[in-house]
Amino acid sequence: MSSDPIKEVREFLSMNGFPFEMKVAREFQVARFGIHQSVYYRDPISETIRELDVIAHRSERINDHNFNIFF
Repeated sequence: MSSDPIKEVREFLSMNGFPFEMKVAREFQVARFGIHQSVYYRDPISETIRELDVIAHRSERINDHNFNIFF
């Protein structure tokens, strides 16, 4: 029996958080946020490398006040 690599990849992605991550990133983009995905950092407590799936940022100036919003 031969395997279908496309089917295997789709099954793998559907069983993980990847589709949700992509949906969240897209919704932030629609809301005019800048997006960064798969950002790695060193956890200062455990000293292990960790990943942030999505970072969203938006800057607005309203009535002479600057607002920066990060998720």
